[in-house]
Amino acid sequence: MKPIPPDTLDILKKLEHIDAGQDPDLKPEKPSDVHDYSAAAKGLHSISHIISGIFVGLVFGYGIDTVFNSSPWGIVILTPIGFLGGFVNMVRMLNAQDKEQNDTHINN
Repeated sequence: MKPIPPDTLDILKKLEHIDAGQDPDLKPEKPSDVHDYSAAAKGLHSISHIISGIFVGLVFGYGIDTVFNSSPWGIVILTPIGFLGGFVNMVRMLNAQDKEQNDTHINN
C-alpha cells in the first residue's frame, strides 16, 4: 500500500474542519448591531411612538386639569404637544434606522 501524500492529508484535515464548522481559512461573520426590520415592524414601531406621545400628553393634561381645576384645557393643550413629540421621536427613529442600513450596505 502506498503512503498518502502530505497534500492529501492536509486536504482531508481541512475537510474534517469544514464538516465540523471549524474551517481556519473562513473568517467568522461578525454579529451585526444593525437590525433589518420588516416593513410591518417599522410601521408598528412608528405608530407606537405616536400613540405613546398622545398617551403621555393625555395623562399630563389630566393631571394638570385635576391639580389646577382647569378642565379641559390641560388635555386640550398637552395632547397635541404629546402627538408632536411622538411624531418627532418617530422621525428620529426612522432616520437612524435608514442611516444604519445605508452604512451597512456601503460597508458590505
